Amino acid sequence: HHDFFQSVLDWMSPDRLATFNAQSLGNTLHALAVFPELRRGAQLATLKATFLSFLPFIDASVGDFQVQNLVNITQAFSTVGLPAPESLLAALHERRSTWNTQD
Repeated sequence: HHDFFQSVLDWMSPDRLATFNAQSLGNTLHALAVFPELRRGAQLATLKATFLSFLPFIDASVGDFQVQNLVNITQAFSTVGLPAPESLLAALHERRSTWNTQD
């Protein structure tokens, strides 16, 4: 499994990230964040760097995200020990009155 996730990290370039929709990005970040082997030692540093490389895309696309996407991405950042991007926190705060029970 480790080799698969490492291949995914290597594959994700800024050009490829630009093709992700909000759900794809949220699902990808969540899957990477919860994979235990990537949260150890040097792998964690690589994972954090990968997450940080997503910030420009997140910031540019945050207006398109559903609440669930915002929550998934915020949780993924927290899981790997990174603060949630300010753009996500602002969007969550702004949309707090529109959440439903599925969010």
